[in-house]
Amino acid sequence: MADRNQEAGPSIDELVRRARTAQGDEVGPILHHRNEEVLFALLENPHLRELQIIRFLQRRDLPQRIFPKIAGNKDWMAKKSVRLALAKNPKVPRYVWNALLPRFLPMELVQIASDPFVGADRRIYIDRAVAERVPMLPLGTKMNLARRAGPGVLEALLLDNPPPKLMESLLPNKSMTEHMLVRGVGAGMRHEGSLALIAAHPEWGKRQHLRRALAKNPATPHGHRARIIAEMTAYELREVLIDCSSHRHIIVMVEEELDSRPGDGRSKPKRPMSREEVEAALKDLKKRRKPAPKKSAADIRGASADK
Repeated sequence: MADRNQEAGPSIDELVRRARTAQGDEVGPILHHRNEEVLFALLENPHLRELQIIRFLQRRDLPQRIFPKIAGNKDWMAKKSVRLALAKNPKVPRYVWNALLPRFLPMELVQIASDPFVGADRRIYIDRAVAERVPMLPLGTKMNLARRAGPGVLEALLLDNPPPKLMESLLPNKSMTEHMLVRGVGAGMRHEGSLALIAAHPEWGKRQHLRRALAKNPATPHGHRARIIAEMTAYELREVLIDCSSHRHIIVMVEEELDSRPGDGRSKPKRPMSREEVEAALKDLKKRRKPAPKKSAADIRGASADK
């Protein structure tokens, strides 16, 4: 019975002819045909609409040979929606996919990466491609990326010395990690407002490694640094001393904090140092560490004679 029904249906030649000439609703059934000859004939149909091509590209069982044919059609590739549908199909050969990516804007690349059918390796590739563009992007685009992008892009944004407005968009991103923020703070973040946002954040402001990075950054606002230093253990404070040898004002604050703690150095001082106290202590430290004048040869000989 099944053989008779198959014989009664249209031949492949007839289906190929229909695929080349079908219009409107006639195209629908052909979009889901499995025969490659019919599918290639459909791509030659001048009546194919944009939405029909997109529906066709949403199929997950298309033969790989079909994609270079679609990518080679200049009229279709001029349409953003068709390019997106092509890039999201997991069966697209890698060389076709790689050639397609430079034609997308950063937010379009993020849209592709967020598609559940796009493989993990391709998501990572997109993340890196967008991250490379970060330094050249305007603030508005960076803010949009900060809300939706993955780990690679977030890290690139943090390493690009983000202003406070951008930091407000970065911190709530679910892909954000303490490691990323520590790298960003420790890699030259210089906007006081951005550092203040991290220090005052109800979640990130409590993370131990991040607080240590904030204490070491010379651009961290004085009030936040004083509070963090006052809450550190003696061991953490000594680590800050080792890492901040070139930042005298931080050294003064840490040394004063350690000097104020009796015994094992873990009790807390009555209050953090003010900015004025830090400056005064810094001047005093410079006086105390001023090198002694060198003795002349005559002085040395005289001292030897006395002995």
